[in-house]
Amino acid sequence: KVTLTIQRVPASGQAIVKTQTIPVINPGQDVVVHFQKVEVGALIAEAAGLTVDVAPVPGEVDRSNNTATYPVIFSLG
Repeated sequence: KVTLTIQRVPASGQAIVKTQTIPVINPGQDVVVHFQKVEVGALIAEAAGLTVDVAPVPGEVDRSNNTATYPVIFSLG
């Protein structure tokens, strides 16, 4: 399960949260996940934080790389 969260910085209003499930992934395998139709219009030219959180797979020991947060500013065109 992959969760994408976009939150205005400083936090105000409701965060945008989208989730997708990866049906199968093997140990050591990389999978690309595309989130479509994410409505960020209210965040144009606003500072925000984009967080990606990947749920651990069965038997996963090292979870240190399952979450990443990036500063973003969305623009038109």
